[in-house]
Amino acid sequence: MKKRSDGCCRKRESNATENGEWSIWFKWFCPITCGGGTAERRRFCYTGKGKCKGDEVERKPCATELCPEAKPSRLLAQAKKQIVDNTKSYQLQKGEEITLNCLGGLKSVIQKNYRNFKTIWHHNQEVFHLERERTGLMDKVNLYIARLFPKDNGVWACEAQLDAKLKLFTAVYTLAVENDAPDIEVKTGSSFSIPCNDLRLSKFFETKLIIQWYHNTSLYENGKAGNARELYIRSSKPEDSGIWLCKVNEDKKRLERPPKVWATNVVNVNVLPPGDSIFNNDNLIIAAILLGLVAVISSVIICCVQIRKKSRIQRDEESGKNSKKAYRIHKKTTSKRSPRKRLENRGKYAKKGTKKRPIESRKKQQRGGRR
Repeated sequence: MKKRSDGCCRKRESNATENGEWSIWFKWFCPITCGGGTAERRRFCYTGKGKCKGDEVERKPCATELCPEAKPSRLLAQAKKQIVDNTKSYQLQKGEEITLNCLGGLKSVIQKNYRNFKTIWHHNQEVFHLERERTGLMDKVNLYIARLFPKDNGVWACEAQLDAKLKLFTAVYTLAVENDAPDIEVKTGSSFSIPCNDLRLSKFFETKLIIQWYHNTSLYENGKAGNARELYIRSSKPEDSGIWLCKVNEDKKRLERPPKVWATNVVNVNVLPPGDSIFNNDNLIIAAILLGLVAVISSVIICCVQIRKKSRIQRDEESGKNSKKAYRIHKKTTSKRSPRKRLENRGKYAKKGTKKRPIESRKKQQRGGRR
């Protein structure tokens, strides 16, 4: 036995090296009891002339079972309660920024027990894909929007994908972004409709949801909207201009807590009075410029077509004159030939069997036979 400086005695390993000797391994130590961790054990080198060969520390996974609060059934119940308690509604102006928290109070539990989890953000009925110019994920979890637009109106929900089988929603928000310019512009007597964007809320809240429409901060009670998920104005009037806001309320009945209220959509409507046109001065100037450009382009095309047509007619006339001239020259040359030459050209070849041979060669053959 060799006594260490700290007063603890350990046996030396029998397989000592030339340069030093290892002590026996200490016991495994795991810093946590659940959720997955890394255990390690150590040994010490009793050096003589040099160092010991080998590793001083060994590591292995430990406490791989889930903690009680991270079991799927309990985690789902906690996530559902968190959505009800922490859901929020925001009414903002165009161009503002916002950060939406995804995991909330479940962040430490999920990060400890599910280290490879992913977050997916949903906007209304679709999965939201990040836009590099104005959106991003903070800590790979929270959604950051640098500039809000009216298209961001509606319900936002965060889904945590813990593993291949387990998914759960952990946060729900609603946004109502007001535009500084009209979103809808119609003539008097025309119809328009505005969706409430509330369908996603019914998935997370079991209570009855009541839809209310507000026109310029006052409740709209004209019998046209009712409890509809889409506001429809059949015949618009100039009085219908302004800000239209859709709010969703929980029914107070059978609730032991204060009811939740969400603003899910806000639209700026402009109804033009009779006699006015949808085109303002700027639009009229743009339309006049476009018409001028169309006229110039069409005149250029017409000129090109006419020039091409004239050139084609001239080419045809020139080709006709040349053909007539060539015919006259050919006629003169053929008329000057002697009758003997014309006969030679006409019957230059004579048939003998299946081959065609000149008359001169045939005469030569006959003369040779006579000799």
